[in-house]
Amino acid sequence: MREKENFKWFVAGFAIFSVSRFLVIYGYDRYWSDVALYHEAAFYAVEKGYRAYHDFWFPYPPMALPLIYAPMLFAKEISAYRHFFQWEMFIFDLGAAVYLVLFMTRRLRAAPKRVFMALALYSAFGMLTGHLIYDRLDIVLGFVFISSLYHFTSDGFAFAGKWVAYVFTLLGALAKVVPLLWTPLFVIIGFFNPWSGARERGNSGKGMLGISAANFAGALAPAAVLAVFALAIFAYDAATTNEKVGKGLLIIMSEHGERGIQMESVWAMPMVFANLAREIRGEAIKFHLETTRGAQHYKSSELSSAYVTAAKFAGFAALAGMFCAIFAAAVFKPGFRSRLSSPEWILTAMLGVLLFVIATQRVLSPQYLIWLMPGAAAAVFMRDRVSFPALSLFSAIFALTYVEFDIGYEALTRSEPWCLVVLTLRNLLLILAAALFMTLIFKSDGYCSTLTFTNER
Repeated sequence: MREKENFKWFVAGFAIFSVSRFLVIYGYDRYWSDVALYHEAAFYAVEKGYRAYHDFWFPYPPMALPLIYAPMLFAKEISAYRHFFQWEMFIFDLGAAVYLVLFMTRRLRAAPKRVFMALALYSAFGMLTGHLIYDRLDIVLGFVFISSLYHFTSDGFAFAGKWVAYVFTLLGALAKVVPLLWTPLFVIIGFFNPWSGARERGNSGKGMLGISAANFAGALAPAAVLAVFALAIFAYDAATTNEKVGKGLLIIMSEHGERGIQMESVWAMPMVFANLAREIRGEAIKFHLETTRGAQHYKSSELSSAYVTAAKFAGFAALAGMFCAIFAAAVFKPGFRSRLSSPEWILTAMLGVLLFVIATQRVLSPQYLIWLMPGAAAAVFMRDRVSFPALSLFSAIFALTYVEFDIGYEALTRSEPWCLVVLTLRNLLLILAAALFMTLIFKSDGYCSTLTFTNER
């Protein structure tokens, strides 16, 4: 009887998911989309036989190419191409939903009702991202996030499970580099929680602070993800560099990163309100927008070079400092070290990394929220009680982004006050969410059901 009841919850959850995605595919028009870029690249490669990076510009790493080429095998015209591309992205979205259910049931031991609520919330997040969820590659990163999390937290941190997580992370990074951002967490966790085989071989000869060869062996595999990624990128760059123009994969990817401060980012807020104040006084605006790589950015030439440099590097420097702090806490605080084996803590830390990066970078596009969807849905229902702080924050962030982008993007480019207020609220909530999860990483056991932390020293 109980199994039948549990099955009903799962069926109901996937029914909601299916209806929401049907509405996304057939109810949302193409708006600000990357499909035109994908279609053009696929046409050059599949129809003309040209090579990406060597013969035409493409801004993402090479594993993204098969994903954008595949729909061209079935449709040449852009509308039909978009339809096939959407269904291709749906496969990754469905995979993320399945892994979300697996993570909730097998890692968090969640009751079926909680799994249903997490899946329903995941479906709602997808609706609020609008057409972006299937018009961009970013849902692939959502899939990589939850699948690598699930396999990395396999029972007993089994060696095989970890390797599957590393493979997913590597493949995801070779499509878009974002998964590299949580790889240092895997290195730290692997160092302090090596798989059982390495632990048994390295038990003898422990050195200072109880660290042995097993710890280094446990960190080696996730560190290899970074090494293999670098090797693959450099090898592909060598194979695709066009000597006539002096460009290949690396230069093109670096060019993609050469942009100003994006209009929707936290770093853009001073310029947004400086312009608004001047308009209210009837003066000409000081900071102007330009379209770079398909997005609106403030011209770097009108900004302080120190401010532009800080916007470019401060977030990554702070993130590196956070990883160092986690490692130091694990070394000197045995109580903290014990948390590294908790699936709840690992989820909190990985989600915190993404939130921190999104909130602190000079480029903030609405599709970045797609990376958060499976992790955010799991975090809200991580314990027996609903985490209302997390539910409120994530729901507001997704809803305000929908209003700011899908409804008000053109108003935003005109600096209309109502849209600036929406954008400001969204960015403030992003900062609050990042701060909350950063705090939870260090001050709690990794659960975010309440804002009450342990007093452990």
